[in-house]
Amino acid sequence: MANTTARAVSLQSLGFRHLSETIHLYTPPANVVTTEASSPSLIIICTWAFAQEKYIAKYLLWYLQIYSSSQILVLQSNTANLIWRPNAWQSSVFEPAVVAVKDCLSSSTGDNESPPKVLLHLFSNSGGYSAVQFAEFYSARSTSDPTYPTLLISALILDSSPGAPNGQRAVKALMAGIAPKPSAITRFIGLPLAHLIVGVTGLLGATGISQPAIDKSWQLLKDPKAPLLKESISRTYIFSDTDEMVDAKDIKLHARLSIQALEEVGVKNASEKVRCEELLGTSHVNHMLSNPEQYWEIVKETWAASSANL
Repeated sequence: MANTTARAVSLQSLGFRHLSETIHLYTPPANVVTTEASSPSLIIICTWAFAQEKYIAKYLLWYLQIYSSSQILVLQSNTANLIWRPNAWQSSVFEPAVVAVKDCLSSSTGDNESPPKVLLHLFSNSGGYSAVQFAEFYSARSTSDPTYPTLLISALILDSSPGAPNGQRAVKALMAGIAPKPSAITRFIGLPLAHLIVGVTGLLGATGISQPAIDKSWQLLKDPKAPLLKESISRTYIFSDTDEMVDAKDIKLHARLSIQALEEVGVKNASEKVRCEELLGTSHVNHMLSNPEQYWEIVKETWAASSANL
């Protein structure tokens, strides 16, 4: 299978085209051999905050092997969107992704009567926020412009997400990005900055000026009527008992609330559409590296379950 121990590679070296500083698209060659009969038409990956290309590539190498005929869109988390940029200012950031998905869905539909199949894989709270923001902007565009096909997510993988609002865990997450290799100096500078950012974000939310990103993604990632989801979507939470940034209890609660939300809109056997995979001893957004074979089997099983619902 994919070699995740190989030297660091860039997205460009894997064949990805940069649509913007944080958005990248892979289109397979026309003569590519399909490795799975029911591959996704499009895979959308929303990364964790401060994710470097060399780490994102470890996941892409697997996807390129498992679903070689799929287009892949990578949305790197935009820290400004997550922390301070108002919602109305974010549409331009997501515009390249909105156009790319429109083109992908349109080309995949063609003469085929069945809608394109989309797999969404998100990481951490920041990836969850990117996903719900993108879905909202795309939905608004497709509502106002009939040339934009409706985006229907077929399956959802939530890696280390979502976490409930928690100030101390938010500070840890920010520090992991500000000072990935902590020292006395970075802690001296970074810790007050992280506390300030979390405090200001909380204040903006408390005063109603803006909705905190974590609050918004927590709500919309379980709402079957939100732009991101539909009732029949298969979703899997992958998380750990030792994650210091997102509590396993929060994710289990979110899964239960997701099932409840499905039941409230009349979905039968709602619990069969929501799967929880708790891994032991792994760290935040690092579950795949501890047991890649198990991780990708979970992804493939989630996609197979979605195909049965289509």
